[in-house]
Amino acid sequence: MRDHVIYESRLELSRLLFADFDSSVRGIVAQPFLLKTVLEGKVRRHIPDYLLLTREVPVVVDVKPLHRLSKPEVAFTFGWTRRDCVLSCDVCLVVLDDLHFLKWGQKSGIEVSNHLKWIANEFPVMLLMVGVELAKKGLFGEGTNGRDTALAQTGRRTTRLGLRPFTIDAEAGRREWRQMLLALEQRVVLTDKHPGMLADDLSDYLVARSTGHIGSLMTLINRGCQRAVRTGAERLDQELVDRVKNDEASEAARLELQAALDKKRLTSRPRSRGRRAA
Repeated sequence: MRDHVIYESRLELSRLLFADFDSSVRGIVAQPFLLKTVLEGKVRRHIPDYLLLTREVPVVVDVKPLHRLSKPEVAFTFGWTRRDCVLSCDVCLVVLDDLHFLKWGQKSGIEVSNHLKWIANEFPVMLLMVGVELAKKGLFGEGTNGRDTALAQTGRRTTRLGLRPFTIDAEAGRREWRQMLLALEQRVVLTDKHPGMLADDLSDYLVARSTGHIGSLMTLINRGCQRAVRTGAERLDQELVDRVKNDEASEAARLELQAALDKKRLTSRPRSRGRRAA
């Protein structure tokens, strides 16, 4: 049933318009429920502004002007309501992506760093922070002034994990590449897909087009599947994927790798593959 959604300020109206144009939002509920808990001997109550029903998960929204977020009473309310939601839903992992866009040495970066430390202290979850060259951006920096010290604390609390590109110059790397393609085959939803469509038929081709980078590989396969559906092909092959444009970095770097594959100096296929993918 369609109906108007109430709002109590122009800021809330702006948030509603933003949600209205979000294709993932399937429904909006104003003032959806009451949150209630006991903290420091007092009963605390809060009604969120909106509940967004999306394709994947429901999203709880509170709308407040930026200048009010620094007020202790607002920060306290947002803190316990978010913690209550996390505990109620048994959340154990929080993923923060694109952190490389933050300027960690500036005021906004320090505020985010302090907020992450607060989450780590108050929430029983693991924080997975994802970004490109975060060490060079200063996230793990050491120093003696106030700003550097704040970031140094983040570095002391964080275990850095690298994500290297797939390589095919050794047997172990070729096996990893094949296992990745076999896993992706399971997730591809095309009517005429067949076992080995990626791991056998397109293995060398995909490693050249993506240069072994997972982001470039996923972009290529996603766009290829979209084209396969639009054209009615319902399968991936080199002729179809040749018509798909990939990201600029991979397209610029593929020539040398493609030449080595064409001349049989390299292969992405493990030596002892056995039979084709089943």
